[in-house]
Amino acid sequence: MEKHIDVVSPKDARHFLAMLLNPKGVFQTVHRSKDGEIISIEEFHNLITNQGKNYILDAAFNTTALTTVTDQFWFIIYAGAFTPAAGSTYSSRGGAENTNYTEANRQAWSPGAAAAQSVTNATAATITANTGGIIVTGIGVVLSPTEAATIDDKGDTGTGDGILLSEATVSKTLAVSETLDITYTVSC
Repeated sequence: MEKHIDVVSPKDARHFLAMLLNPKGVFQTVHRSKDGEIISIEEFHNLITNQGKNYILDAAFNTTALTTVTDQFWFIIYAGAFTPAAGSTYSSRGGAENTNYTEANRQAWSPGAAAAQSVTNATAATITANTGGIIVTGIGVVLSPTEAATIDDKGDTGTGDGILLSEATVSKTLAVSETLDITYTVSC
């Protein structure tokens, strides 16, 4: 009896793995008053962009795509009209960045080691509403293997190799000095 072996191209194998892994993310926000009292806790399911999925696959399976620079992830806050889209990229995002918070730079997303097919930041990143308050219409996660000097800059438009990992629609209004704690979990 002759055995038949199907040959799968590397492209088809990557597509299959992406479908199998099917990464998903959830942003959790804790809105606090200026006195630290919790106003609300909400979860927002997000979209992992195509650019983000490609990054995940390259980081896991394509050793030639890895860099010697440690990638750092950053939260990006959106203002105004915002529409997440699978085709969004770092230099072509679904909305304008909101920079009206007191922290000097974008806040880091620092996930711990993967466990139970998930990664998350154990310590929430916090933004504090500036003068006039802040309306948050979306949150995203960005990174850059080589732009370490600018990727954390609020308002950076990504002229280099920035990667938009994910983004989600959020609807939060913060008054002056109110804070928004952000936790992000990716699971597959």
